[in-house]
This record gives sequence, C-alpha cells and structure tokens, in this order.
Amino acid sequence: EPKGKLDLSRRKTAFALRENDPVIKAGNPQASLLWKLVGSDEMPPKHPLPAAEKKILRDWITAGATWGEDPIDPFRFSSGSRAGYDWWSLQPLHAAVPPVLAHFTPNEIDRFVGAALAGLIARLDG
Repeated sequence: EPKGKLDLSRRKTAFALRENDPVIKAGNPQASLLWKLVGSDEMPPKHPLPAAEKKILRDWITAGATWGEDPIDPFRFSSGSRAGYDWWSLQPLHAAVPPVLAHFTPNEIDRFVGAALAGLIARLDG
C-alpha cells in the first residue's frame, strides 16, 4: 500500500492526475505534484531529501522523466532497510582458487589465511 496514497512504482500512476495536478509532469517540475511535495520538504515526511538528491529529482523531471522498468522492481537494488538481488549473500557462488605461497602449507584453507596474513604484514611494513 503506497504511503501518502502516492504510488510511484508504475508509470501509469506516477504520471496520473492527483488533486488536479499531474504527479509527474515530464519536463516541468513546477507543475509536478511530486516536485511540489519534495521541494517543500513535505515528502518524505520524516527525513526530507538533501539538496543534492532534490537536484537529481528536479533535473530528471526537467529532462523528461524517462521511465525504465514498469513496474519498478523494489528488490532490484539493496537499500538501507532491505536486501535486493544485488546483496552479497544472494550472489552465485564461484570456485575460489587458493593462492600460491612460497612456503609449504598443509591445506588450501591455510593458503588463504597465509596470503591474507602476508598482505597484512606487507601493509604494516610499508
């Protein structure tokens, strides 16, 4: 359920009329309800966007508000509050090749540990 009854997950609803204003008016931020709410710090309500992020939004609307995937996939990218498809633990596993060390190590795990320690020592000595 969209908060504030403003659904920005689909192009159709993002460019629809709401309260007699288009939510997004491509090419015209001043006529866009979204910009009016964000520009006046009404939205997001608890943590208004920083000036740099407001500029990105305003520039996007001014440039024509090009829309990508429809509907927007909320799990495409990770955010501060939830993991997305790009989250490290959701990536496919790859076969790791143990590093080659100059000295003998009894098993492959020791080769990884030895390489990490050698790198740490090199940084400390450098």
